[in-house]
Amino acid sequence: MQKVLVRMSVPGRNVKRRLHFCKTHKNWTVDDWKRVIWSDETKVNRYQSDGKEYYWHRPQERIQKHHVKETMKHGGGSIMVWGCFSWWNIGPLVRIQGIMKKEDYLNILQTNLPEFVDESAYPTEEVVFQQDGDPKHTAKIVKSWLQNQNFGTMEWPAQSPDLNHMKTHQKMLTSFGREYNMNGELLTVISSKVGG
Repeated sequence: MQKVLVRMSVPGRNVKRRLHFCKTHKNWTVDDWKRVIWSDETKVNRYQSDGKEYYWHRPQERIQKHHVKETMKHGGGSIMVWGCFSWWNIGPLVRIQGIMKKEDYLNILQTNLPEFVDESAYPTEEVVFQQDGDPKHTAKIVKSWLQNQNFGTMEWPAQSPDLNHMKTHQKMLTSFGREYNMNGELLTVISSKVGG
């Protein structure tokens, strides 16, 4: 007996947007992709993943220590962070307090993005900023601010977390969180590990 596979249903309009995105960028070179600043928010758990974890073993093999996952009541806590990175550098990790609103997101961008772009290996007008279609990201005040910057923005297709390199860093960030408290120490440790 096998476990039923689960896949996210992607409406036809989003399939078309993803296809359009791929066709638009199919001739991009490695150098073109190096100009992109990838960004996203993510939850970093102090101690464990929110998802299921699996391991392989032979039928007669005994359970090994690395097959057992310790847990903590309520997961040990977590923090939400916004971060960005590019080919040339790792950007800041910014702790998000409470539920982020469009004004909070705009403040994060205004406070952190221009300096990161200025440190770019490319002229500002060649840099492309990527963000997903979260309503906070597409709010008028955010769009207006981004349009007044000297760098470009990337149109991002909905339901495309697999295309965003930030998602691949989530597990790594959580692994840095073990054994640290939640009163700022976790963010400091994560930032130091990610930044070098």
